[in-house]
Amino acid sequence: MIAGLDEASLFVFLKALRQGHAVYLLLLSDMLNNEVQLWLFRINDFWPLETSQAGKNLMLFFEEQEELLDFESEKRQKEFSVSRGLLRMICSQIEGRPQEDISFYRAESGALYRSTSERNYSFNISHDDNHLLLSFSRTNCLGCDVQAEKPIKNIEAFVKKIAHQHEIELLDRVEEANKPSVLYRLWCLKEAAYKALLGKKGLKLSEIDCSDKESIWVFQKESQVRLNYHYRKMGSLHIAVVIDKPLKLKFIGVNK
Repeated sequence: MIAGLDEASLFVFLKALRQGHAVYLLLLSDMLNNEVQLWLFRINDFWPLETSQAGKNLMLFFEEQEELLDFESEKRQKEFSVSRGLLRMICSQIEGRPQEDISFYRAESGALYRSTSERNYSFNISHDDNHLLLSFSRTNCLGCDVQAEKPIKNIEAFVKKIAHQHEIELLDRVEEANKPSVLYRLWCLKEAAYKALLGKKGLKLSEIDCSDKESIWVFQKESQVRLNYHYRKMGSLHIAVVIDKPLKLKFIGVNK
């Protein structure tokens, strides 16, 4: 659970946050035990921020509102506003501070983080279509990804671009009808692993092997890195989180 919130209080918090809107909560155990939380939201439930019931609860700082003007498409404006607002609200609950005290900074890799004095936990963000995924953990090695499955125009070219040799061998054993879903699973895991390694310089998706059922292996030059992961498919939605420690899954659905 979030620090300072028992399960009953958590549901009250979510109800106030959503104002009746549906949202899924994935809890992968208590953050205080060096594990990870996943939150999955529908972006449109909070848009527009000024007029939607749920969006009114989110806060953007002045400089973030200025940054918002740089995005020409409404899609990017929604993704930025809702993800930043929800990230701030959840961080305020984790730290027990008002939202006004929650500022974010950007590392050289482009990743967001709290101040150096608040680096006792990490977070990661992913969005696709109308879905927003936020992950939180005590470890710095954390990445998440959400992908809404869509038709792939040229599967062969896509496989050649992103797949490790072990994954190609795996896909060769998969029935044609199931290949798109299996490929999306691999892609989702790869993106999460890439983020967990903070976009390691020169790392290619084809150097990330997600064919193993237990671990993800990253092969780059003469080095090997082993990562743990959790993957879930909800309808056409693929969800992955990658971390450097084993994960335990606890799933809670809120107004599913």
